Amino acid sequence: MAAPSCKKIKVMEPEVLTKPRNSDAHGDFAEELTCSVCLELFEEPVLLPCGHCFCQTCIVGTTKHKLIGSCPICSTKFIQGTCPPSKTLTNLVARVKRDIVLPSINDHCKDHQEKLKLFCVDDGVLVCVICRDAPKHSSHRFLPVQDALSFYKDQLQATLKPLALTLKKSHDLEKEQEKTMRLHMRDSFDARSSITSVFEKLCQTLKVQKKETLVKMFTERIVAQKEMEERLAKLKEDWWMVHKTLDAAQSRLKEADPFEFLKGIKSCLDQCTEQHTRCIPVPGISENLYQQTSRGPIEYTIWREFRSAISPVFSRLTLDPETAHNNLVVSEDRTSVCYSSTPLSKPAHPKRFMKVLAVLGSEGFNSGRQYWVVDVQKSSAWIIGVAEETTGWNDHLPIIPENGLLALQLKGGDTYEALENPSRVLSVASKPHMIGVYLDSEQALLSFYNDDDMCLLHSFRFSTSAIRFPYFNPCAEGSPGSLTIRH
Repeated sequence: MAAPSCKKIKVMEPEVLTKPRNSDAHGDFAEELTCSVCLELFEEPVLLPCGHCFCQTCIVGTTKHKLIGSCPICSTKFIQGTCPPSKTLTNLVARVKRDIVLPSINDHCKDHQEKLKLFCVDDGVLVCVICRDAPKHSSHRFLPVQDALSFYKDQLQATLKPLALTLKKSHDLEKEQEKTMRLHMRDSFDARSSITSVFEKLCQTLKVQKKETLVKMFTERIVAQKEMEERLAKLKEDWWMVHKTLDAAQSRLKEADPFEFLKGIKSCLDQCTEQHTRCIPVPGISENLYQQTSRGPIEYTIWREFRSAISPVFSRLTLDPETAHNNLVVSEDRTSVCYSSTPLSKPAHPKRFMKVLAVLGSEGFNSGRQYWVVDVQKSSAWIIGVAEETTGWNDHLPIIPENGLLALQLKGGDTYEALENPSRVLSVASKPHMIGVYLDSEQALLSFYNDDDMCLLHSFRFSTSAIRFPYFNPCAEGSPGSLTIRH
């Protein structure tokens, strides 16, 4: 809400105040009886060994209840509880309070003892008519107290709704992070069981490799756990700050005293605005975690180093000719697909791709773990992945996870992309000749590997239990090419 038009306004001359009794005699004297900590007249004054006096509660507060304290003025050490009360000061303070009529601190200017009738819009403070004409308020804008009260109440009220929404968003992010941490703990437990069962199949010569692999995995997961805990702590802190600001704003709105309400109102509004933009959703750590430590077919990874120790079993996939585009030729053994410039005459089939040069595997999966290897050496532009049942052959849909299609793409012969929304360019150390595809339906995980060295290329997470069919496009950019499933 924009500030209303305001300018220097004339106010009735200040009322003539009745001169306090004995003010000339006691004004300076009262200053000598003021505690230098709270800046108020002494309350139960105590005398320190150095000769300085303070309120008893003030000196206890400044020493933070330690046994050995120090004077706030000269830093002289003293033992807490040994400072005697000053009866002389106590009597003098009582006399000053009785004899001096002090102006109200709520509605009078502390500098001029005039009634506070104006609110300085530029400085955000209540002022009297003398302050208005002072050099430090030159060219400033002023509002009558009641006008300022109405205007800033409306402003503060307008911040409550977005602040409440920010508080809810902060709480939702906190719950989402807690859910991610529970998933992470569950996956860590499953990973331990899976890795242990695999290593038990290895011969004695693999013990060292087992230990190194477990240490690496748990080290990475401990680091990830710490990062998530720190993020959760930050979310809780953000939630608390927003909650505290919201409570303060609501409490201020209930303030009946306009002077108390307007004190610090600009600071309060600035705090509300800051907290409103404080909680910005930050991408969770879970995605990076699965990119760095995603569990793949560990038995096949080890097999690359110890071929003689284990015998992995690949998923023996075949292609489904009934889904192949008319320009794709599927081999007789149904393990290879290549491009044909001349469209083939094929019987109509509801599952056949009509717009995209693609073909599906003949078998779909929604349970267990499968791993298959695709020879990509004869194609400079391909797409490999999985497609959910029913969505796989709807070739008018973009290939993105939201449409049930999880895939990796090679473009221009050297650019590898994960087909997300938007697509993500991958950093690949060495060009793969074989692409390994690992589908773990139990853990809702799809991973792609450079089968030459078992280096992880990318991982997808999915949430549905739909049947997923292997997906192959040997000529993604229209150039001739072929893909072959290796058994």
